[in-house]
Amino acid sequence: MYAVGRFNYDLNGHRVVDGLVGMQYDADCWVLGVGLQRYANGANTSGLPQSSTRFLAQLTLKGLSNVDNGLVAAFKAGVPGYTQLPGLPPSPSRFTDYQ
Repeated sequence: MYAVGRFNYDLNGHRVVDGLVGMQYDADCWVLGVGLQRYANGANTSGLPQSSTRFLAQLTLKGLSNVDNGLVAAFKAGVPGYTQLPGLPPSPSRFTDYQ
């Protein structure tokens, strides 16, 4: 299991301006990633800052398919230096180095 996050906090306003936190679980044949993003989206009619929250998810069935609603793109854009973890190398079979 892996986790990553980033937060920007407004010290004067005493609030989180924007943040991104997520975790990923890598099983043998599938990978599940979930994230939560909070971001500022302007001001309301009275001039107070307004923010929104969204849930992100990714499911990868290794060798078959990948479903992602923006999790990887959000982390690449929001966390400097973020790269996806490489998959584990396949375990050697009993025919490895067979002569």
